[in-house]
Amino acid sequence: MRALPTVSLLLMLGVVGPAYADRFEPRSDGWLGYSGDRGTQLAFPPDIFSPGVSQKTESGRSFVAEDAKLEVLAWPNVNGWSVGSLKQELLQKAEYDEVTYSPSGSNWLVMSGFRGDSIFYEKYLFRGGMLHAFSIEFPASAKPFYAPIIEHMEDTFRAASSDETVSRLRQSRQISQEVHSSKRLKGARDPLVVY
Repeated sequence: MRALPTVSLLLMLGVVGPAYADRFEPRSDGWLGYSGDRGTQLAFPPDIFSPGVSQKTESGRSFVAEDAKLEVLAWPNVNGWSVGSLKQELLQKAEYDEVTYSPSGSNWLVMSGFRGDSIFYEKYLFRGGMLHAFSIEFPASAKPFYAPIIEHMEDTFRAASSDETVSRLRQSRQISQEVHSSKRLKGARDPLVVY
């Protein structure tokens, strides 16, 4: 399966950043809630997309199913894109030659269509100077199976306010510093210090 364009878009932007702890929480609907370190939230079916096979990236997390790939990402909107300008930027790329569905609102954009024998669905959300996104790609023949899953994912897709994100990042840093300090107090050697 080809790499999803949100990844290439991030590489094009040169977006990098620190990675902090993500959270996974069981939900009453049987799905697993994911909260990314930059405030992106999405629920997914853990029997299809297992957190055990997910991969943390600098901008979020990707999950692999038997025949699909899911990515949940967030990055600073360093180019100052609006919904319209991001849509125009994406439509200039070969990966978006067969867009069949592209609704938008004042702070969100959906791009969906075909890439060869696969269907892709991407949703972008603009909030607090950040772009939040989730994307999924799967075989076109599996559309009856994945369509209701995407609908439910889309209903759970959220972005925390910038204040909530900053608070979470500060808390993550504080916890990391406390753990590091407690290890030093117990006599653990710092691998970055020459003794």
